[in-house]
Amino acid sequence: MYCSQCGTDDVQRVEMTYMEGKQNIDTVSKTIGAGVGRSGGGTGVGLGGAKTNTSGTATTVLADSIAPPEEQPMGLKVLLVLGGIGLAMYGSRDSNMLLFGILLGGVSGYFLYKAIQYNWNVYPKLLKQWQKTWICKKCGHVFLPEG
Repeated sequence: MYCSQCGTDDVQRVEMTYMEGKQNIDTVSKTIGAGVGRSGGGTGVGLGGAKTNTSGTATTVLADSIAPPEEQPMGLKVLLVLGGIGLAMYGSRDSNMLLFGILLGGVSGYFLYKAIQYNWNVYPKLLKQWQKTWICKKCGHVFLPEG
């Protein structure tokens, strides 16, 4: 396999380069401090301490630039559809609430439908294409192999 731009054989699948650019972080920091001060004619002394936990994922700029495609989130859309249905049912005696519930449920339902269609039809194709993509480690060119 050779880079289609510069011709080097120093190429790698973007999936591997992406995984190399991610690092899990889990640290604990402890701090102790002391202070002395004057206020209102007296002197005071204070001591304090703290413990901080930090966790997450660090990602390189390169890994961010070649990140895989993401699925469309659906959780909030589902809640809004259910909320719209609930408002329409609850508001069946109040025409304004009924109308708002129907509009909320309908508009949210449309966006939920679009997200489902994307996740079932578009996302798998984009992910397969991403998994077949390579990057040149010399010039940074991202490409699909020919053939």
